[in-house]
Amino acid sequence: MHLRLKPRGLKALCLVPLLAGTAAGGIYSSLPVQAAAAKGTIEICKSSANGMTGRTFTFTYTDKNGAGGSVNVEGGQCSSALSVAGGQVTVSEAATATTVVQSITLSPTGRKVSIDTGGTETVVTFVNQTPKAQLKVCKQAASNSTQLVGQPFSFSINGGAATTIDAGPYGAPNCTSLKTYAAGTNVTVTELQPAAGVFVSAIDVTEPPATNVVTNLTARTASLTVGSGVNIVTYTNAIAVSAQDGYIEICKQGDEYTSGHYFSYTITDAAGLSYGPFSVLEGQCTSAIQVTSGPATITEAAQAPFYLDEVDVYPSKNWISQNLINGTVSVNVAAGDPTTETNVQFYNATEF
Repeated sequence: MHLRLKPRGLKALCLVPLLAGTAAGGIYSSLPVQAAAAKGTIEICKSSANGMTGRTFTFTYTDKNGAGGSVNVEGGQCSSALSVAGGQVTVSEAATATTVVQSITLSPTGRKVSIDTGGTETVVTFVNQTPKAQLKVCKQAASNSTQLVGQPFSFSINGGAATTIDAGPYGAPNCTSLKTYAAGTNVTVTELQPAAGVFVSAIDVTEPPATNVVTNLTARTASLTVGSGVNIVTYTNAIAVSAQDGYIEICKQGDEYTSGHYFSYTITDAAGLSYGPFSVLEGQCTSAIQVTSGPATITEAAQAPFYLDEVDVYPSKNWISQNLINGTVSVNVAAGDPTTETNVQFYNATEF
């Protein structure tokens, strides 16, 4: 029978209570005088498995009388025989930052349930392993590009299937779920091409546990060797603000119940400037509205019992994303005169 303990974290101690003692002929005597006088020995060993050869681990041991000590043991080695009072002894391995206890064995195996040592020592063997490495990719908008908050961005790891997450505000990024690797695995994270006018302004990687980190903002890549623990790659995206202007036109369409109603719109452009509100009658459009070229977000004010049912953007290549519940659509405004405008058609329906 093997005694296995599950550590509760790298900061937890691994405690092994065991019994040591002596008795003639392997028969335990319960006489108080003999129990008090009984002596035993323990030997603490560290397995070399999982690459622990030569690494030093620290153990403490305490017998039933509170006596004990501390000993360092290298992987693949054992301590000398340690004298203890017969009875229960607790052996503790000090936690390390890079390994966890995988299993603990006792020899003879009966020692964990009996103090009958038969005059031989009790051997405690600890087996450690290196924890797995985990990786997550996070996305945040730059502090001067709040229009990107909530916008989707896609990533690929080692050329695999793309994963999409929405950008969080600066300092509170949204992240993918954890992906597990063997510690020491080399990975490359690539952000797929974002919308026009949006670029990667920073890539941050936790060092450690990650090592061999190389980032390339232009290629939108982060290459690293993942270490034991959680490795985090955080991308920050920003809007490329152009000095050139572009134009937006907003049009309103709806069902038979929206006829004769006005709807209100505001615009936030690539420079963070706000425009509006613009009041648009159902069936009509605004004139061309001059804004800074690049990504812009248009918001329709809520107006019950009507709700935003659909949005069309012309040219369609200028569409970035939309959120019908929030009444928003993000578009890329091309630099140029009114003939190059981005036309946005809002369609409303009536809720009964």
